[in-house]
Amino acid sequence: MAKADSAVIIDTNCAPSLNRLAREQMKLKLMQDIRTDLIVCEIEGWSKMEYLNELKELIDGFFEQTERSE
Repeated sequence: MAKADSAVIIDTNCAPSLNRLAREQMKLKLMQDIRTDLIVCEIEGWSKMEYLNELKELIDGFFEQTERSE
């Protein structure tokens, strides 16, 4: 029984660290994808700023939805 209890304590203590790690990995993946898209924009002659502004509008939309739901 003590073994199961200690496993729960380890899981509870590790959860925030694992969550932070997962978020950092996701941010890294997003940045890699954005960099790749910017290279494609450059190759194709598309506006990088237009693309980045579209991403910013998308992110800002999350904040607007959050503010409305509060």
